[in-house]
Amino acid sequence: MIALSSGYQIHIKNFDSFARETAELYVKIYSWYRMPVSVHTILFHGAAVAKSILLPISMMSEEAQEASNKIYRRVRERHTRKSSRLNTTEDLIHMMLQQSDPVISRARGLPKSKMNELPEDVLPLLIVDSMIDDDQ
Repeated sequence: MIALSSGYQIHIKNFDSFARETAELYVKIYSWYRMPVSVHTILFHGAAVAKSILLPISMMSEEAQEASNKIYRRVRERHTRKSSRLNTTEDLIHMMLQQSDPVISRARGLPKSKMNELPEDVLPLLIVDSMIDDDQ
């Protein structure tokens, strides 16, 4: 879960092998308890999902939508024309489209300090600038 929510790209091969090993261990230890759907989805389909999306998985959560409510309100109050509802809405949509553009979000990058907070066990599951490998 730390790797998925880190904001970094997932190293597909490493994540897939880690997830399969974890799934086998789960079945071995907890054979009496049915695996929850969310755990099954992450362990068996997480690598395929991470491979097919353009942005890191952490950027695809609803958490970002909830956090953008504050930005939405600030943009509406400070950066839109108030001459009519149509003008206000148009300006608001343009500004929010700029804020949420995946290319712009990706170009911003992540804070440098975030890498120091990740456990060492998680690092092989991620792709960071110094660890980029073409055979992901």
